[in-house]
Amino acid sequence: MLAPAPAVAASPTLVQVKQEAEAKGYIFFATHDEIVAKAKKEGKLGVSVNLGTPT
Repeated sequence: MLAPAPAVAASPTLVQVKQEAEAKGYIFFATHDEIVAKAKKEGKLGVSVNLGTPT
């Protein structure tokens, strides 16, 4: 039986991106579990995603 691995490992790039986001005042969650736990605690969830190319 295989144990599930974390969705995102703490790579140096991820750590750097998290630090940069937090320095700008953003809240950065690295895993799905963190997002779900905070949303359950808050009682709501708002998401902003940008998958398009800049114009």
